[in-house]
Amino acid sequence: MLGENNDSKTTMKNKLTWLFWLAVIGIAAWGFMRQHQTHVREEANPEKTETMGEIWDRRDATLAHQYDCPLLSDKFSTNDNLFTSEVERFFGDNKRVALRGYLVDVYQSENQLKTIFQFKFFDGAPEDTAIYAVLECPTNLVSKLTSIQRFDTDPWGLVIEVDKVRLRSAENTDEDNKSSEVSELRRIEGKLLAVEPP
Repeated sequence: MLGENNDSKTTMKNKLTWLFWLAVIGIAAWGFMRQHQTHVREEANPEKTETMGEIWDRRDATLAHQYDCPLLSDKFSTNDNLFTSEVERFFGDNKRVALRGYLVDVYQSENQLKTIFQFKFFDGAPEDTAIYAVLECPTNLVSKLTSIQRFDTDPWGLVIEVDKVRLRSAENTDEDNKSSEVSELRRIEGKLLAVEPP
């Protein structure tokens, strides 16, 4: 009787051990299959995260398309050897242009509102190549311009109508000091037609 009881306990213990290991193997297999399915799904549909530059490029291209005008960055973004004559020719040929700029100020001049934006032709361009756009600003755009922090480091999308371009260098000679100073008069004047915040 005692031997049968021990055999019965041993058999029960063996069954429980087998059940335990089967459960462990089943859980491990389930976890592996779930991980494998997730990996296959991610490979089939990779999630592409857009950079801010790509988002701004898309915004700028949309503005250019809406206003049927060239996009400044399309013309000059790959040219790091840019001369003033090329820029003047571009603005002479294109009176309406979409570009990316940094808001400098919004102010009242006589009886009209004006805004100033700074822009460069390509990322990483030297600071002395920056150009300022001094633009008449429609009153309906003022609230959009002033709703974001003035010194935001992200660029705005703009569409401008160009009236005047002054990009030439002027040389001033001071005879007393026997030195010459070159001051850049790099400025575009015109009207702000549309603006999209950063």
